[in-house]
Amino acid sequence: MRRRPIIVLLGVDGSGKTTQARQLAAWLDGQGVPARYFENAGGRPIWDALARLLGRADGRALFGCRAYVVVEASLRGVAVSRALALSWLTGRVAVRFLGPLCRSRSGPLPAQSMPPPRSPCESAPTVAASPSPT
Repeated sequence: MRRRPIIVLLGVDGSGKTTQARQLAAWLDGQGVPARYFENAGGRPIWDALARLLGRADGRALFGCRAYVVVEASLRGVAVSRALALSWLTGRVAVRFLGPLCRSRSGPLPAQSMPPPRSPCESAPTVAASPSPT
């Protein structure tokens, strides 16, 4: 059996990766190319719900910062392996997206607007509303 390609869409949050990946898989199927959309599995909703049940704020508070990164990466690795295996076994093109790789920024920013690097365990910075000119 001939191995089919794996198509991965990359982009920042809210850029339409899920919509495009689903539409691409459907379009390929319609063109006679067997394809399947694979969810970008992550455990954040599961870990956060479990953490709240156990009286913690979220998954990071439950596992600790470093362990949380390992747990999330492991789950995503399993999801990618599953997509690859199913694609190879069924002969279908695997279409999926990877958002977290691009969360820091997409493309260069002017030096004056670049925020200082932060560890993955720091919370996102808050932005105060600037007063409107009167």
